[in-house]
Amino acid sequence: MKKKLAALFPRRWQDGVCSIVLMVSTVDISLLLQPIGADENHASLIMVLGVLFVSRFTNGYFYGTVSALVAAVLTNYIFMSPYYQFELQDPSYTMTFVVMLCVAMVTSTMTSHIKKQEQIQIEAERERLRANLMRSMGHDLRTPLTSIIGCTDAILDTSNHLTQDEVYNLLVNMRDEAEWMISMVENLLSVTRVGGASCQLTKRPEVPEEIVGEVLEKFEKHYPSVSVDVEVPDTWIEIPMDGMLIEQVLYNLMENAAVHGQASEIRVTVTCDRQYARFTVDNNGQGIPEDRLKDLGTAFMNMTDTNAGDQKQNMGIGVMVCRDIIRAHQGEFGIRNLPEGGAEAYFTLPMEEEQHGTHQR
Repeated sequence: MKKKLAALFPRRWQDGVCSIVLMVSTVDISLLLQPIGADENHASLIMVLGVLFVSRFTNGYFYGTVSALVAAVLTNYIFMSPYYQFELQDPSYTMTFVVMLCVAMVTSTMTSHIKKQEQIQIEAERERLRANLMRSMGHDLRTPLTSIIGCTDAILDTSNHLTQDEVYNLLVNMRDEAEWMISMVENLLSVTRVGGASCQLTKRPEVPEEIVGEVLEKFEKHYPSVSVDVEVPDTWIEIPMDGMLIEQVLYNLMENAAVHGQASEIRVTVTCDRQYARFTVDNNGQGIPEDRLKDLGTAFMNMTDTNAGDQKQNMGIGVMVCRDIIRAHQGEFGIRNLPEGGAEAYFTLPMEEEQHGTHQR
């Protein structure tokens, strides 16, 4: 019973403010049109339009119904002769009230139905992505696990008579496969963390130079042959963000450039203005096939067809993680090919008003 009442009479202050603003606006517009010949008929149509907008942009039936009542009263009091007096005998008043009430109910019903359908579609898409994620994770984790088991069996089999160098190479391969699995698990945890609508990020003021420095230190350990150039603002700037998640975004983008783009040079650039901080990761690699570029972050696919037998070529999960993390920060995320070759990935983070101040180092 409580849920039904809540659906019929939602008590969200945003809906109340929206209703007041729309109804006041319709009254103001009607008054402004009077000097140029608008009469009570024009005012009635404008008030009906106001009721339509209130019903469309609020939840449930409560505010639309109330706005219909208010609009009928205001139309009678302000725009119908005698002005600024209530005249309840005129049949046109009853007709105006009935029309406005019907508009409110029909629009509210249609809006509620559309919103319900949208929610169903969102849930269906979420389930589809979750199923794809689980299939992709199971498929991609099977390869490194098989490799680790094979290396372990080779070391434990005393009949192989492996040399010290061969054992060392097998152990290095096991370590690399395990590190890649950890990266996949971290991506999966990030997807589950930022995938919900109620996601709460732990935002703190972070210095971009420190964030990039942490990522660069980790990246150079795994890809020492890739040259990385960094450009950050010369002024002391603090950007509100979840530092750990943004570090993962940067690392994923740099790793994609090195592994999938086969880049030998990567450039990380950070620029800021009063509204947004923009992070750019570009490289001199082989770029991304155009037919797959538009699908990055929405599907689970190989980035390139080179070495199709290597199942670790799948970068869809990493890109999806980056996109969702940035969306959770209310920022923008994108990837494009560069005219001179290679690819560029970028994302923006909003600068809160209180964080705009900068200080010279």
